[in-house]
Amino acid sequence: SVSAFAADGQGRLWIGTWGGGLNYADMRVGATVKPLVLSPSQASLRNFVGALAYDPYNHALWIGSNDGIFVYDLSTGRLREPFARCREINGCIGSLIDRDGILWMGCLDGVVKVNLRQRRRGEFVYRQLRYKLDAPGSGIIDKITCFCQTADGTIWLGSSGYGLYRRVVGKDGKETFKCYTVSDGLTNNSVRGMAETRRGALWIATEQ
Repeated sequence: SVSAFAADGQGRLWIGTWGGGLNYADMRVGATVKPLVLSPSQASLRNFVGALAYDPYNHALWIGSNDGIFVYDLSTGRLREPFARCREINGCIGSLIDRDGILWMGCLDGVVKVNLRQRRRGEFVYRQLRYKLDAPGSGIIDKITCFCQTADGTIWLGSSGYGLYRRVVGKDGKETFKCYTVSDGLTNNSVRGMAETRRGALWIATEQ
């Protein structure tokens, strides 16, 4: 069951599966699919992959799985843990690397933001937005499933049950989120995918 794709900028297509690990195909020499072989202690960490993203800043592949968020160094072939408590972020699905070098990755408990250009003591700086994005004080845990950054720079986030969010950045640099639901025209509040057309229309796929 194929669940995620990412191209690494060097002709390889990485293929995440649900239950079959991480695979790749070198498109320069043919489309033969090969499994990524890891040590026995690490192999289970990438069995159920829900998100993949190629990081051009560190020449690495970010892997979101059921067992946490990991980073695979494409230069050394090593899988490592990018920050403390990365194994506590479960059920990863959907990802985006925005124009500011921030990795957004959805998970069972909201969304994780990782600064790909900043580290402290060797670990990547990250932040988790756990609760409903437009009402963080509500205590409602939201699951973010998909992302899209449109041509004007706006980041849109799809929720598993609370609709569509638009990220708004104020003049002071503070970010807030505006939510759109069935009352605004969505056919369903469970958003599964998004894509922008060349003319600037945002298409949104939902359940049903």
